[in-house]
Amino acid sequence: MVMLSHQSPVRRADELAKEATQLAWSAPISTSRAFAFRRAKASTQSAWIRDWQKAPRKGRLY
Repeated sequence: MVMLSHQSPVRRADELAKEATQLAWSAPISTSRAFAFRRAKASTQSAWIRDWQKAPRKGRLY
């Protein structure tokens, strides 16, 4: 879609938002919120561990 010169950006945004409400919802419903949080935490934790293991050792190890 091409914005016409006489159309304001606000009006165009309103039209696009209205069109978006007609789109089908495509998110998976089969996963729970708790599962999503658990996966996000595990992903973040594994990335942190990977970065920590690659970092040079500093300080004393007791």
